Amino acid sequence: TVIGGEENAAKKAITTEATSTKTSATSTPNNTATPTGDSDGNFGPGSIIKQRFKLEKVLGIGGMGKVYKALDLLKAEAKDKKPYVAIKLLNEDFKDHPEAFISLQRESSRQQKLAHPNIATIYDFDRVGGPGTPVFITMELMEGMELKDFIRKTVRKKKGLPFEEAYEIIKQLGAGLTYAHELRLVHSDFKPGNAFLCNDGTVKTLDFGIARAVKNPVSGEAEKTLFDPGKLGALTPAYASYEMLQGEEPDTRDDTYALGCTAYELLTSKHPFNKLAANKAKENNLEPPEIKGLNKKQNRALRRSVAFHRADRSPTVEHFVEELAGKATWHKNPFTIAAAILIILTSILINPTLDYLHQRKIDGLVAEINQGNQQTIDQKLDEILMLEKTDQTTVADEAKNAIQNYFSDKVAFLIDANNESYDFPTANKIIEEIGKFYPESQFLQRQTTLVTTSKKKIISDLNAQYVSALKDPQLINDTKGILEQIARIEPDHPLLEDPRPANAYRILAIERFEANQFATALELVKSGLASAKDDVRLTDLEKKILRAQRVAELESDLNIIKKQLSSLISFKDQQTVISELANLSPDSDLIQSLSTKFKPILQKELDMVIKTGGRNDAEALDNKYNQLMIAFQLNDQLTELKLAHLKGNEREGAITKMVGINTNDIESALSDIDADNQKWEIKLLRNIQELASLSKQNKNANTKLVEYREQIAGLYLEKASQTLQEERFDA
Repeated sequence: TVIGGEENAAKKAITTEATSTKTSATSTPNNTATPTGDSDGNFGPGSIIKQRFKLEKVLGIGGMGKVYKALDLLKAEAKDKKPYVAIKLLNEDFKDHPEAFISLQRESSRQQKLAHPNIATIYDFDRVGGPGTPVFITMELMEGMELKDFIRKTVRKKKGLPFEEAYEIIKQLGAGLTYAHELRLVHSDFKPGNAFLCNDGTVKTLDFGIARAVKNPVSGEAEKTLFDPGKLGALTPAYASYEMLQGEEPDTRDDTYALGCTAYELLTSKHPFNKLAANKAKENNLEPPEIKGLNKKQNRALRRSVAFHRADRSPTVEHFVEELAGKATWHKNPFTIAAAILIILTSILINPTLDYLHQRKIDGLVAEINQGNQQTIDQKLDEILMLEKTDQTTVADEAKNAIQNYFSDKVAFLIDANNESYDFPTANKIIEEIGKFYPESQFLQRQTTLVTTSKKKIISDLNAQYVSALKDPQLINDTKGILEQIARIEPDHPLLEDPRPANAYRILAIERFEANQFATALELVKSGLASAKDDVRLTDLEKKILRAQRVAELESDLNIIKKQLSSLISFKDQQTVISELANLSPDSDLIQSLSTKFKPILQKELDMVIKTGGRNDAEALDNKYNQLMIAFQLNDQLTELKLAHLKGNEREGAITKMVGINTNDIESALSDIDADNQKWEIKLLRNIQELASLSKQNKNANTKLVEYREQIAGLYLEKASQTLQEERFDA
């Protein structure tokens, strides 16, 4: 198979390959080839991907990458009759656009859930190694040719297929699209080049979801898929609806338009608008031609399918296919209704015939299951459960080998630890489903034991890895991935609540913090919080590191210009930085050093104001430098400045007012304690410092100061005791 957007060379290669697939698939595969591929993308025939897929030959090269025929070594070892797959290695563009990888992976994952005989199977979407290595897709390897090549080689020679032959292909294409639409998945790049006609007559649609993963295309060649991983854009202009070309959101009726164009080609060998894009065809007022030999209803169906506006288009693919069949609608025909009533009345006479037909239905269902593949069985299981209980038992018993092999394969796949898609919760659901078909059976017991045993072994291995990672600082980051794997297997496993990883991160962060490696310490804390969001000790340490980191930054800035600080003006220019540092680290050696340098310069200016200046000069000096005096804890000088040139009752009144303001603020803070809030602490400290500077001149201030200091000391001692009991040492 080939992903959408491949060139003609790829199509020819796949057609040629089809004739040899059967022979090679049944011969004994050589799985001893030496890998030649590497993370730089040097892959070719003989390379082995993921220690499983051996590339054998290039089937084609297209706009998105190369397609190889590959041997699945795991299937070969198990002597699977069909050990070959198609592998597409996406080109280097995807390395530079991780969003393209994420989007394509999501859509490929959706396509993997599409189980329908008319949709090509995608097995997996992965990278050959770690992040940044090439992306590859494993797909079903089919025998036949692309519908585009069939149209070119066969349909054009005949100038169109007979209606019955064309309709059989259209019907199968429509069935695949309808199934996907029911699952709310739009193809968005449907065209003959994205459909495959198998040798047995089955028609399969390719690349569901690959084109849907991308939006907002530009313009280009009529039949080539335009793809730009950087813009996430893909479509084929000749088959894109008018709305798609206008950049509107995808709609199922876009696929109807593309199917209608394809139907015209099958019936006439020509595109309805000669490969002209819908917007250009609309500009030129083109209309699709009427096809001779089809009745009015059929021609109307074709015209509606390729209408330029969605509102005028067939509402669903299913509706278009039914209308194209050209059959009468029985429920609108009164004669048909009368005939139906007559049939009901005479049914009493033909019960033996109905019993015979019922048995034929059961036998047919058994035959389909016994001869079908996994997709067929998957579809038929729901059908079995809708039967009467006795019929369910009959089908389950007569198709036992096929059904049980189907379940065994699914369980084995879902619990295989070597498979990145392993899923034990889904495996348990399969066990429940087995119980519906084979309750209290040995098969059910064996599968249950297999799942339980595998689950215990994998968790045991992961637990051993987890313990080792906890002990090794180099492996501590692995604990997160290990726990994610355990969660996939057992979502309620007690290890998922284990506090040890958070504690290990905290200890490592403390080591880095004490070595002044703040950035590394912070990263370790954030890694710990990623898996333990509510760990209060990690949160405390994060605050501590951020505080120390900011202090270091501020000290670095001040040290650079420290020698230039020689005047009040130069200090004033650095007031914001100095104040922030003083708030974060009042005992900082740098703050003490700058305070020693600032104090005599200020004192000189203060003495001059007191000796030769006036009250206005004192207030001006206070307004200009009070923040610096507070930062350097020069509270006595600040109080002296605030009281300068005040005498007698005026001075006493000012002192009393200052004491009152500070006591009120302190009382308010102590009535609403918020000791973990830095702003609360700073404000309280400033009030205490100013009250202390007033205590020498006011007895009430001194009495209150002693009382407040004892109260605050008791508050912090209680807080410290509580914090220690909680083992919050970094708080």
